[in-house]
Amino acid sequence: MILPSLHNMIFLIIFITVIGVIIDLFIQKDNFSDWRQGFVELWKKLITGSNDLLHDANRLFCELFDKIYGSQSFSRQRIYASVLSSTIALVGISLILGVENTYFNIMFKHAQSIYKINKTIDWNWLFRAMLYPIVLNIIFDYFSLLETRKLLEFSKNKGAVAVFGLIILDLLFTIFIFIIGFLFLYAINAFLFTSKFSYDEFKELLPYIFKLDAGLVFFLTTFVTSFIWIIALTIYLIWPLHKLTPVTDAICYHIGKSKQPASTFSAFLNILIITIFVAWSLTGFIMNSLFC
Repeated sequence: MILPSLHNMIFLIIFITVIGVIIDLFIQKDNFSDWRQGFVELWKKLITGSNDLLHDANRLFCELFDKIYGSQSFSRQRIYASVLSSTIALVGISLILGVENTYFNIMFKHAQSIYKINKTIDWNWLFRAMLYPIVLNIIFDYFSLLETRKLLEFSKNKGAVAVFGLIILDLLFTIFIFIIGFLFLYAINAFLFTSKFSYDEFKELLPYIFKLDAGLVFFLTTFVTSFIWIIALTIYLIWPLHKLTPVTDAICYHIGKSKQPASTFSAFLNILIITIFVAWSLTGFIMNSLFC
């Protein structure tokens, strides 16, 4: 039985905490006052089980999206916020996965070996190495952001089944956009450095975008801007838990009343992660003791 990594859990907790603090810094601004009041009302409806809960949550998170990223598709605010969120996500997920296992460590070691041999920096190689985060995260994360916003708009006043369908559609579109980004990246490398574009070679390289030491970190960060997942988690996870256990009442109460709701929510989420980690580790230890 494979035990979870303490290193990964620690960085996951740090990442969730930082995200909570950043969101709270945004929503504490004066222009978020109406949104904060709407958030408090949403949590009250979450407890009472209001029939229009899904519609209110949808509207609230669409507003949050526009307040953070701007309402215009190609505004400076949206571009800056997209670059910032993608960069934070890239750093955070790299730390969670373990930088030593990712693309960045491999590139760093390769750069070291080139420098030791040639005593100089290979600028062509450095440019090619930097294309990955620029193309796959900075550029194509932005297209993923635009796609998610369109689905959020389309999901307004839709029922639960339709929202679930849109979540799946968002997942598929995001994967498709990422693959197109990888194709674009391959084309740039081919025309700039090899002068040859091979479709067969592209197909052979495609599985590497989902591998830990290649493109996985870039693939995972693509989903950070998918705000529709927040709606799904808020409604379809917390509400059933509220029905199953009174503990959720206390959580909902503290989040709804807190002046830092995102940080409060991240604290409860971190407690859940630690509990699962400890339970999983103990189970693994017992299984290994019995059968190894």
